[in-house]
Amino acid sequence: MTVLVDAEFARDLSVLMRTGMGAAQAVGQAVNIVAGAYANAWQTGRMPAGQRPRIVGFDIAPPAEGGERAPEAGSRCNGTSAT
Repeated sequence: MTVLVDAEFARDLSVLMRTGMGAAQAVGQAVNIVAGAYANAWQTGRMPAGQRPRIVGFDIAPPAEGGERAPEAGSRCNGTSAT
C-alpha cells in the first residue's frame, strides 16, 4: 500500500506517534477506529451499507489495565450521535 503523506497527514501521524506507536501501528489503529464507526453505522441501520457516514463525535477512556488493545473493526463503537 502506498499512502500520500502531505503536511496534514504528517502532522496527524506525529500526534498519534507521541503515544509511542510506530507509524504502521498508528495508521492501523486509526483505520480500525474509523472502520469500527462505519461498521457500527451500517450494522445498526443508522446509515445504508456502503454509504460513507460523517463521524461527528467519539468517546475517550483511559487504557484498560494490562495495556491497550484496539477492538476489532465493528465490535465496539461508542460514538455519539448528532440526533
